[in-house]
Amino acid sequence: MKKLLSILTLVILAASCGQQSDTCTIKGTVKGEYQADGAQLRIAVQGGERSEVALAEDGTFTYSCPANVTVPMRIALVEKDEFRPKYVAELVPEGGTIRVTLGETPVIKGGPVNREMNRFNKIAASIGEEFRKLDESETQNLDAEQALIDKMNAYCEKAFRANTDNWVGMMALSTSIYELSLAELDEHLEAAGDFIRENKRIQAIREGKVAEESTAEGKPFVDFTGKTPDGKTTSLSDYVGQGNYTLVDFWASWCAPCRQEMPNIRELWETYAGRGLQVVSVAVWDGDNSGSRKAIEEMGMAWNHIFVGLDRTPTELYGIEGIPHLILFAPDGTIYRRGLRGDTLKDTVSELYN
Repeated sequence: MKKLLSILTLVILAASCGQQSDTCTIKGTVKGEYQADGAQLRIAVQGGERSEVALAEDGTFTYSCPANVTVPMRIALVEKDEFRPKYVAELVPEGGTIRVTLGETPVIKGGPVNREMNRFNKIAASIGEEFRKLDESETQNLDAEQALIDKMNAYCEKAFRANTDNWVGMMALSTSIYELSLAELDEHLEAAGDFIRENKRIQAIREGKVAEESTAEGKPFVDFTGKTPDGKTTSLSDYVGQGNYTLVDFWASWCAPCRQEMPNIRELWETYAGRGLQVVSVAVWDGDNSGSRKAIEEMGMAWNHIFVGLDRTPTELYGIEGIPHLILFAPDGTIYRRGLRGDTLKDTVSELYN
């Protein structure tokens, strides 16, 4: 789920472009309704300056700053005594003049990067709506989910190749990075500008790729510790490497795809537990696990559980960026298969016992 949410929020496509001048001049107008008395316009460049800009009586404003196509800028209108902004627009401060209209739907015109961002954000929103419908459905449709991921990644790959030296390229890579192997990611980073290679988020994801390779199929399991639902200390090694195949499900109670996968896991447990199959659900990224306890009862998850709360150690050890993530361990504790879902999950386990 986390991977899907990241794809939806980060994807941007843009054509290759050059910086027009050393200065970005933003000419804007507030078209929506707002409290003119006391409203503030706040402009912030990521990792840089934050400014308050005065609005003219007719709702117009002008702001100039150094052009920099490697960082995003956020313009927000905040009404008097309000904490949250009423209107927000995001753009890249590329050289030249950028015209911004603030309102219920922001409009940004000027500059090739910003033009393409506007155009493709509409595509991303459309794909996002399709993802939302899949998440809300009680029926699992992995083929449709993968088709949307493939569509998004195709746009992002094209964007990255055309924008290796600007913020659009960084955002595109941040989206498609989850589908890349470590070798593929390193090839992309070699082609990227320094600001992409040195980005902390990109580097953190790369570290996850390294962990994923170290826990690939055929590698030994890596142990971690958590709590049982009744508060007792337990470790993965209490179940894995004990002479039986063990299916371990990394999940969260708030994750719709995790819930959609649960009937498949329950079916396997009911069918093969008597023949030695161990099932362990590891609740990750789930706060104090109160939601986990409720979900276990609601979905009849009558097998073993490990709660880790907000401790990210288990997912970091296995390089897991999105859930559900299921790993099948062999009787000796080596990783037999990982990344199983749906019919592939059921077929893989069934073949072992039939």
